[in-house]
Order: sequence, then structure tokens, then C-alpha cells
Amino acid sequence: MLVNVRPATAGDGPFLTDMLVHAAGWHAERRLTREAVLAAPELLHYVEGWPRRDDRGVVAELSRHQGDLPTGTPVGAAWLRYLTVDDPGYGYVDDDTPELIIGVEEPFRRQGVGRSLLAALAVDAQAADIEQISLGVERGNGAVALYRDMGFETVSERDGDRVMLLRLGGVSTPFG
Repeated sequence: MLVNVRPATAGDGPFLTDMLVHAAGWHAERRLTREAVLAAPELLHYVEGWPRRDDRGVVAELSRHQGDLPTGTPVGAAWLRYLTVDDPGYGYVDDDTPELIIGVEEPFRRQGVGRSLLAALAVDAQAADIEQISLGVERGNGAVALYRDMGFETVSERDGDRVMLLRLGGVSTPFG
């Protein structure tokens, strides 16, 4: 396996911000800087004050040396954050549904890192009695296929952008 997945800690806040930069700026024509993400309230709320009491997250670290990168180098993260109707995220469904944010360093995409992160986070969410997870995904983002494969379903769509939902409570999923 390329990565080991571990729980995210308070010290992972800066790395989660880096992964938010990747997640929000996934399109080659719309790359974002860290400064742009930190200046945008609609993005900052995904990482500000990490971790809050009800935040959950996981980090993927290299399980072996890869090129110039040593074992243990973080290469991706996925986390859940509850947002409210007064400050909704791109994948907002309701105040009781945490929103998923996931980012993977470009050289490690399409190698199973995102799948490993999603699986670990879904298992953790089930153990915490979270019934469903939402996410927002923009038109053209190839990750839609992964999300579908992991059990997410489109619940709304606007201009090709989607809100997707993974139901965990009482429903058969790939996680339990």
C-alpha cells in the first residue's frame, strides 16, 4: 500500500489548509494560493480553528520512501466539518450533516489515496453515529466517479455543480 491513514490531530491544521488549497483549486486553470484560500470566508470556514469539538479527519502518509519524500510524509487528508444554514458550505445539506473536504497532492492522485482516506473517514463517522456525509463537487471534477463508487449519490445539481450525499446510518455502504 502506498499510504497509511491516521487520525488528524490539532497539529495537522496547516496541512489541512494545504489540502483545501488543492481541493478548491483542483482545476489547472484555477489554481489557488494559500493566501487566497485564507482570505476567502467561503473557504476559510472549512479549516479555521481546526479542530473544533465535532470535527473528524484523517491524514494519508507515505508508507515507504517515494523519490525524495521520506516515509511518513503527508500526501492527502479528508475531514468532516459541521457548517450551518447561516454559514453554509458548497456541499451543505443541513446543520446535522457534516461536509466532507478532501485533498490529495497532485503526484499521488489516482493511486488509491483518496479512496483510502474516504474509507477510513466513513468508518470513523459510522463509529461516531454520523448518519450521513455531504460534499460539494464542481462540474468537470473527475473525483465524481470516485464519490459514486464509494456510495455517494447526487442530491442536487446547479449549473453542473453537485451536492452529493453518503448515507451511513442503517444503509448498506462499502464501509459496513
